[in-house]
Amino acid sequence: MAKLKKDLSDAERWRRSEKVWAMRLAGLTYRQIGTKLNISEDTVKRDIDRIKIDYPTQNVRDLIAEQNAKLVEMMKPQFFKAINGDRRAVEVMLKMMDQQAKLFGLYDHEDDNGQADVMAAFRAMGEAIRGKAA
Repeated sequence: MAKLKKDLSDAERWRRSEKVWAMRLAGLTYRQIGTKLNISEDTVKRDIDRIKIDYPTQNVRDLIAEQNAKLVEMMKPQFFKAINGDRRAVEVMLKMMDQQAKLFGLYDHEDDNGQADVMAAFRAMGEAIRGKAA
């Protein structure tokens, strides 16, 4: 059973946040982490946000760089097998690339790819052309 918020000390909350962060770096989803630690997905998100804010930025960058370096080294032999047609190596590469995307938080939010700006520019250009033609 999950503990009530007031029952946790700052030290316990910090230790849980570190566990949540380690699990996230290992590629687990918020739901999987919540299930393993018996906490809600919202609590998982708050713990990750807490780590990102409270943990020294340099340490987070170092951890991400370290994890990425390990992934890159593990990918090298699989890459050559994959380009030579080894289906198992392709599957392994895709899983590692997925892990890398999770590590960098690429699935956590949607970035503006500039499409709205381009469409606005096209509309303005169309209006300018129509204005000159009239």
